[in-house]
Amino acid sequence: MVKMPSSQQIQSRYTSAVAVVPERYKNGIEGTNDWKAKSLEGQALYTTRMQDPNVLARREKGLQKVTDQDWKGNALSKGVQRIGPGMTAGAAKQAANYEPVRKELEALTLPPRGPDAMANIDARVKPVVQAAKRAVGK
Repeated sequence: MVKMPSSQQIQSRYTSAVAVVPERYKNGIEGTNDWKAKSLEGQALYTTRMQDPNVLARREKGLQKVTDQDWKGNALSKGVQRIGPGMTAGAAKQAANYEPVRKELEALTLPPRGPDAMANIDARVKPVVQAAKRAVGK
């Protein structure tokens, strides 16, 4: 028999850790200086693992365990509280990333609309999409 802590002990340890985890997380982040290089080095392995049927099966199994209500409940109880501060923190990045798109679209000249909807898509919508993709390097 394997000796295990009780559910109450595990819960107590988990909840008491909440007070120290943010500082430990911060220290871990601050102590990291090569995440990008390491991430890029691991790209081939990531690609391989994402094609592994066992990995895909685990993902599916995990998704099967969660109901729509579970997902929605977590999104409402956690996401609603986090989205505003996250958007505030990312506002400068959003503006900087949008500026090349804005400039590219502003410089675009479109022909007038015609009576044919499909021709309008080809002549007006597609150039907008192409310009936006070009502006972000895609």
